[in-house]
Amino acid sequence: MQISISQAKIRLNNLVSSIETSIITKNGAPKAVIMPYKAYRAMLRLQRAEDDKIAIQKAEEHFSGKRKAVSQEELDQLIRKQNDSKSLL
Repeated sequence: MQISISQAKIRLNNLVSSIETSIITKNGAPKAVIMPYKAYRAMLRLQRAEDDKIAIQKAEEHFSGKRKAVSQEELDQLIRKQNDSKSLL
């Protein structure tokens, strides 16, 4: 469901209590989403699983010789991204 920000302000309690995901619009353009917390957690788990698959693939490439090295910056970004997603739970 799409709802304007002005209507969302009025109906915030109903939106938060709903099992539906609501897209909040401003001047007709999507700006935010209100979704059930359970759905949000599921989305984060899927994203983390995808991040893990990418990290594993990079490690396999590295150890199989297909990839020479992972820079410290790349490693730091992966760790930071995983820590950020875990802190949201």
